[in-house]
Amino acid sequence: MKSYMFRLFLPIVFIIFSSLSFASEKDTKFNDYADKLRHKLASQYTPDLKGVPNIIVAEQSTNNIVMLNPNKSWNCSDAEVWRWNPTKANGMPVEYAKWFRFIDECKPIIDTSHIIVTASHGGVAIIRMSDKKVLFFAHAGQNPHSACLLPDGNVVAVSSTDNKLTLFDTSNYKQGQPCRNFTCYELEFAHGIVWDNDQQILWGLGMQSIVGYKYNFNKKAPALTKVFTYEVPEMAKCGHDLYPVPNTKYLFATGTLGAVLFDTQTRHFRDISQVKHIKSISMADNGQVIYLKATKRWWSDSVVAGNGQLTKIGTCPNSKIYKARWFLPNEFSACKVLPKEN
Repeated sequence: MKSYMFRLFLPIVFIIFSSLSFASEKDTKFNDYADKLRHKLASQYTPDLKGVPNIIVAEQSTNNIVMLNPNKSWNCSDAEVWRWNPTKANGMPVEYAKWFRFIDECKPIIDTSHIIVTASHGGVAIIRMSDKKVLFFAHAGQNPHSACLLPDGNVVAVSSTDNKLTLFDTSNYKQGQPCRNFTCYELEFAHGIVWDNDQQILWGLGMQSIVGYKYNFNKKAPALTKVFTYEVPEMAKCGHDLYPVPNTKYLFATGTLGAVLFDTQTRHFRDISQVKHIKSISMADNGQVIYLKATKRWWSDSVVAGNGQLTKIGTCPNSKIYKARWFLPNEFSACKVLPKEN
């Protein structure tokens, strides 16, 4: 009988042991990565700009999205690669340009063929890079700070003043008109939102926590269910930015006091930077990190490197930059479908 029970439970013990061992390996890998990154972000070194992509910024003095070459002086006009001005938007009536005052997000989507933007006066939009056409726009609440595309072409935005996550049903969207079909969910001080394609989870960053939502994948009746809540470390409290780390399963999360790394698989955190007031953080494929660190209230005129001396990558005189991103595909989210065009 004892021999039978032993044979019965042995496979179960093996599965449990294997699972714990696999989790331990992931933790070791994550801790090693975080340690190396933390050391690099605190080190004195010259930024590596060889072969890096352009940088796209949300610039609030003009309410424009601007793409700049990091290997040219931003004082010169030839550094500018691309610009979107909401008052001259193709595919959006000019009366809605007021929604795009204090523009505050600029994420590449659909590889880098489009961008998704938000602005503090309520606007969220998807813009095609090739002709600057607005393919989707809406009002996303009070003080939106970020947005993302879902796999079926629906859109999610987060707004901080009204503490909301807004899920837009784009199934009957008509171009040239704002999308008015949406459902709202509460998320305190909502600032960041990222779709995790591998785990099929929508991650949101709020005041004290990172929250995970399951999506029902019903294009015409979309809904979210909150399934995880993880309190963030002190460095990421009053959350500001949530953004994928290229070629990993990790997310950057920034707050008032610094930045942390979040492992979306083990759900563990590690502090990586004590630089305060990081409004955005982005890493290139070569590992070069850039910050938009607020130096004048909530903005800066410069994008800086993630190193000990915060080396300036570029400065736009008299500008008010709120976020800056390397213009890279987001394979972490890997969403390829646009809102339905009618």
